[in-house]
Amino acid sequence: VGELDLTPYLGPCRVIHAIGVTPLVQWQHLAHAIDRALPPRVLVRTYERMPIDRFDDALAAYAPETIERLADLGVTLVGIDTASIDPADSKALDSHQVIRRRGLRVLENLVLDGKNLEGFVRLEDFVCDVPDIEDLVQVIEDLVHDLLNPVL
Repeated sequence: VGELDLTPYLGPCRVIHAIGVTPLVQWQHLAHAIDRALPPRVLVRTYERMPIDRFDDALAAYAPETIERLADLGVTLVGIDTASIDPADSKALDSHQVIRRRGLRVLENLVLDGKNLEGFVRLEDFVCDVPDIEDLVQVIEDLVHDLLNPVL
């Protein structure tokens, strides 16, 4: 984990609201917020209020074609406020396969409600509240470690 490049996780990002969209976030749900200034990180908010007390079997997920189009525009990280970028019942994990094939990074389970974040923000400014860059690097390393070594 200590050798993982943190660049994809730091810097400008765009939070796009697609609140209530289900089952798949399609390109037309994001198109209103896509322009020439699109940063390399895109996070999608689908919940008005994230259900932190239960698993949502009907979670919104990315359509694989949407991730392909974002990658074509230079996006290197996608995120979503649901438990997965694929539908909860997916066996093929098509969106995860696009992420793997295109070399993108992903953040899932982001709590984006309660914040007015739609538009352009810096990812590190709201993913965690830490006082300095060394602490931020540690938080990201811990996050990546947890993603690569899930507790079963």
